[in-house]
Amino acid sequence: MSPQTLVRGRRLLAGTTAAALSAGVLALTPTTAQAADDVVAPTLQWKISDQFAAHFTPNPAFSPFTTLEAADGATIDPTTKVTTFGGGVGTFDSGNGATSVAYEGSITGSFITGTTAPGTLQYSLTIADPTVTVNAAGEGKITADVAWNVPTATTTTGSTDDVTVVEFDATASDWSTDGSVASLTETPDFLGVLQPGSAEALDLGLPAGRPTDGGSFHPDFLRALDSGLRAHFFLSGSASGDPRKPASPFTATAPRPRVTVDSREGATVKVSGTGFTCLTNTGDAGIYVGVAPSGELPDVSSPTGTANFVGVAAKFCFPPTPSISGPAGTWDATLNLDLDQVTPGTSYSVYTWRAHTHSTTSQDTETPLGVLKEKAVAPAVTVKSLSTKYGKGGTVGVTSPTAGSVTVAGLGTKTVAARGTASFAISKRHAVGTKSYRVTFAPSDTAVTAPAATAVTVKVAKTAASKGRVKVTRKPTSKKKGLAAVSVKGASGAAAPTGKVKIKLTQGKKSKYVTANLSAGKRTVKLPKLAKGTWVVRVAYYGNANYTKRGYVKTGSLKVAK
Repeated sequence: MSPQTLVRGRRLLAGTTAAALSAGVLALTPTTAQAADDVVAPTLQWKISDQFAAHFTPNPAFSPFTTLEAADGATIDPTTKVTTFGGGVGTFDSGNGATSVAYEGSITGSFITGTTAPGTLQYSLTIADPTVTVNAAGEGKITADVAWNVPTATTTTGSTDDVTVVEFDATASDWSTDGSVASLTETPDFLGVLQPGSAEALDLGLPAGRPTDGGSFHPDFLRALDSGLRAHFFLSGSASGDPRKPASPFTATAPRPRVTVDSREGATVKVSGTGFTCLTNTGDAGIYVGVAPSGELPDVSSPTGTANFVGVAAKFCFPPTPSISGPAGTWDATLNLDLDQVTPGTSYSVYTWRAHTHSTTSQDTETPLGVLKEKAVAPAVTVKSLSTKYGKGGTVGVTSPTAGSVTVAGLGTKTVAARGTASFAISKRHAVGTKSYRVTFAPSDTAVTAPAATAVTVKVAKTAASKGRVKVTRKPTSKKKGLAAVSVKGASGAAAPTGKVKIKLTQGKKSKYVTANLSAGKRTVKLPKLAKGTWVVRVAYYGNANYTKRGYVKTGSLKVAK
């Protein structure tokens, strides 16, 4: 088996599972526990050791062609030399910390000497497809497939699958959660791992008294390597103290339980899950899946709690065919809902929880389903519109077949009894023109929903103002101008007329004119000098936005004496 092409069956299984899950998420719309963009693929970030990273870094003086390369889904940070293994598939139980997640990818270090290309390969080492495992007692390990190539050795290549590389301790409280994953950062055991001079150390060919202080990667990992490579992974007693050899810290993320709603047709809802476990505490038996109103998991502290759901399925883990299976902790279920128990207009969710007594919250999830049954629509209201003239006002009416409250936007809200009518006053000062007011109705019966909004129309036409009046307050003469007060009276309770007025003074065939703009229906104007005799006084009003135009009307006469 080539170090660069390590492939194993579980990687293929993990890839198939991940592809299927991705397809399921992409095929769904708003009924997934988390949107596809929110689901983060679990990863393992690990440098292996400073020694591993440094030794396989090119040295221009004697090994410029040495390489450290990630492949098969892994990547390496060129600065920190930390390898990220992706595509994690498995489970994490937040109740007891039990974890098993397999990752994809490989990191291969090739030590190549010589300064003339391509150099001479002295040896290479590949660590591929690691798995992080933690049991309920907090005992953890990283296993991986290991392969090596030493062209000058008696046996030039070797490989071993599922080798324990390092061990560590981690409890449930050491994990943190963020969105779709849980995260753990730990430093693997190193000092005291392999007792110096022990039978196991001697069997591995280590010199007497080595490793110093028992500092070593796991013995199984050393055993999987060619004997000439082992010294990179234990304290060999060098004068420097081998500060780069201890195992580096790692950060592993694991998937949290997640539910996807695959389909919903009538009373049948099909769902599937991943990242679930069979047991957290003694007596656990898998999970329940149920549908209940959104917002909070009902009381499920006993098996009778299933009565709080409109549909329930059990995913138990009894042998020989547990309902939760595979490395990804997957299951699927069909929920047959009792629609007679569904509250119209209420949003529902799919819940999961630990069977039978909810001994832990580690399997709790909530995935929105939405409204399962729409409310009946209340009968529509009828409206009575208004057509009137400016200054007159009036009312519009809304009649409802059922009790509730009527709102006419801008005019207010009123409560009505069944078959009652709510009247809304229209001001005498309502603007001239046609305006529609939005009408909504809120039924008192919460079992029904409001009908569609409608509109009531108010149409206001211009009205006629009274005849203009002119009152002379200082008579003009042939030598001096006079004064007069001109006024136009509008509708009672409405705005007084404004706009242009024109006074016409006539004597025989001669006419003189005075123009002014009314303010609040009146204006004081100067009258021109007039010749002796009698002058007929007329006034015309030109109207405005509220009042119609009115031609000249006679308001009296004016006698000029001198």
